[in-house]
Amino acid sequence: MEVNDSDIQAQRRLAMLHKDLYEDACRFIECGRSIVQRTGYNTDAIDALLDDLRKKEINATQRAQGRIESRDRFKGISSNPAMEERESMYLYLDESGTSTPFVSTSPPGHAVFSVGAVAMTKTARKKWDRGADSIKMEFWGHKEITFHEPYMRNCADQFRFGGNVGKQQAFASALRDLLSTVPYVTFGAVIRKDAYQSEFLDSGKDGFLPVDAYSLAISMILERFVDYLAHHSKRYRGRLIFESQGPRQDAEHQLSYASVMLNGTRYVPGKTFMNWLHAGCEFLPKSGSHPVEIADIVSRDLHEWVRSGCKEDPKYWDIFSNRVYYRDRGVQGTFGIKVFPASGIEVEIYDHRRKCGAAVPQGHGTVLPST
Repeated sequence: MEVNDSDIQAQRRLAMLHKDLYEDACRFIECGRSIVQRTGYNTDAIDALLDDLRKKEINATQRAQGRIESRDRFKGISSNPAMEERESMYLYLDESGTSTPFVSTSPPGHAVFSVGAVAMTKTARKKWDRGADSIKMEFWGHKEITFHEPYMRNCADQFRFGGNVGKQQAFASALRDLLSTVPYVTFGAVIRKDAYQSEFLDSGKDGFLPVDAYSLAISMILERFVDYLAHHSKRYRGRLIFESQGPRQDAEHQLSYASVMLNGTRYVPGKTFMNWLHAGCEFLPKSGSHPVEIADIVSRDLHEWVRSGCKEDPKYWDIFSNRVYYRDRGVQGTFGIKVFPASGIEVEIYDHRRKCGAAVPQGHGTVLPST
């Protein structure tokens, strides 16, 4: 009996419904388990029930999306990774937009918050610093300036060059050349705040997701960063570096990071983050040259891309897209950029993943003609 495409899609939708139900059941039972455990009561029966439900959830997800990997897929070597003396892989992060509050006067689809990140080695970091210093000396005669969006995009402030269009264009060309030559890997997370508010927070669909967009974005980037580290040919240990925004903001960023390290996420346990990442973050002042400048540009391009419904390529999007991390099919945390929620723009998102090189599953994105 021949099965047509509409039947396959209907089966996938039903499997996704079952997957959501199993997932919700696991979350509620996990809450109940923690309460029961405090009483000293034996939780073996609850653990057995959770184990059975998780297996059913995985089975339903496989029917809906294809094969998924175990939550414990990133195996470490030792119980204390500091003893391994691994070389660091640096992840520089910056943000664009406001993470809270969710109430916005922006047009529909325009209320977004993005975090951009680039991963690079110590050697690549030095190459960026030297290249950025060289550009600054050429155009300003000193190295204290910091590349910053949206001033560069709008040719404002010190990037106006007194209205000299030729110099503006020369600077933009030099910056593009530097972004294209320094080795790094792109990551990012974009939270569509209006959709997140209506689909998750107001509906109570998932009470375990963070309320603030910043914590949500960081957790999604870290899931993908540890996937990258775990599948790298060399065993690195990740170190996060942010641009300092003041004592309170830095402490809040450190808290979000520590929460993920200790508690894990739905898809990656805390022990995995602790094995692959250093325990604390670093914060750099907004001065001089450092790769947070790249993350600043990435975050702005992510912001503009999602505001366009993932249809228009921002200024440096071709460069960053060619450097996005991906593995295999580019799903279930194996693609470096996450847009959430993706409702209404799924086709554009999967088309972008395919363009970046990911072998996206059949039925995702624009249907390609058969060969």
